[in-house]
Amino acid sequence: MNIKSTIKLPDDVKFIISRIEQNGGSAYAVGGCVRDALLKKEPYDWDIATDKTPLETERCFSEFNVIETGIKHGTVTIRLNGKNYEVTTFRTEGTYSDCRRPDSVEFVKNLKEDLSRRDFTINAMAYNDKCGIVDLFGGQSDLQKKIIRCVGDAEKRFSEDALRILRALRFSSTLEFKTDIECKNAVFAKYYELKNVSAERIKTELFKMIIGKNFKYVCSNYKNVIDDVIYGVKCDLITDVFFEKAFNYEPYKAFAAAVRMSKCENLSKCCANLKLSNFEKNVVKLSVLNPDLTDKTSVLRFMSTISDENFDALLDIWDLCGEN
Repeated sequence: MNIKSTIKLPDDVKFIISRIEQNGGSAYAVGGCVRDALLKKEPYDWDIATDKTPLETERCFSEFNVIETGIKHGTVTIRLNGKNYEVTTFRTEGTYSDCRRPDSVEFVKNLKEDLSRRDFTINAMAYNDKCGIVDLFGGQSDLQKKIIRCVGDAEKRFSEDALRILRALRFSSTLEFKTDIECKNAVFAKYYELKNVSAERIKTELFKMIIGKNFKYVCSNYKNVIDDVIYGVKCDLITDVFFEKAFNYEPYKAFAAAVRMSKCENLSKCCANLKLSNFEKNVVKLSVLNPDLTDKTSVLRFMSTISDENFDALLDIWDLCGEN
C-alpha cells in the first residue's frame, strides 16, 4: 500500500534525499523514524535507504564528510551540521548462521525487497515527499491497532536475529502495544536462541523494556521468557507499585528494584550475565544486601558506609519496591 501522506522531514534529511534524486537515484527515510513520526513522537535519529551503492552515495556527497561506517553492509554516514545520518543501500540478506548477523548481503534496486527483510511491520515503512508513505505490509494499520506483528514468517524473522525476540517485547512495553498471536507463538518457540546473543545487546533491550509503561503486560504474557533469559528477575514477585512507577526512573534503578523484589540469590551471576558496569553492579548488590528498613539504627549505620550517590539510588529503588 502506498499512501500519499506527509511527514515533516528535517532539512538535512530532505537535502540528502534531494541530492540523491538529483543524481538519478531514489531515497527514503525508513524504519523507526517513520514509525515514530506517525506516532507523533520525535525520532531519535533518521535513517535513509537508497538504491545507490555506497560508492555512488559517497560520490553524491563528495564535498561533505562521509564515513564508511558499515560499507560491507551498504552503510555510509553523512555528517551534516554536526549530526550523523546513516544512508544504506537497498539490500537483501543471506542466512544468519549465528542468529545475529547475515552471512552475506546483496545490494538491490527494489525498495520492496529491502523492506521485506525488516523485523516488524511498524518498522517496515518508508517515506519521501514525492511518494508519501510506502507501506507494503500494513504497518499503519498495526500502529492504529497497537499491534506488534512480524514482516512475513515470525519464526523465520526471529531465527535470523534472535534479539528481535526482545525487541518485540521492548516495543510492546515502550509503545504500549500487544503482540499478535503469530509473533507471540514465535517468541515461545524461539526464545532459547537468545543464548546466541551477546549480553550487551540483551542488556540494552532489557533496560529499555523494563521502564516501559506496558512492562506489566510483558511480564504477564512472557513470564517464562523473562524468568529464563534475565537471570535474577522473577515476574511473579514484581509488584504493581513497580509497574506504576518504573517509567519515571533510570533503567538500572528499575532493574535493581526488580532484582530486589525477586530475592535473587546469586548476585554475581545476575550481574555477570548482563555485563553490568561496576557502578550498576554495586547498586544492584546494595539493593539486595541492605538492612531491614524497619530498623532505624540499622539504616543509619548502613547509610554511614555508602556514598551519597549510592544512597540516593537506593532511595529510588526502595520507592519502586513500595518500601519507602
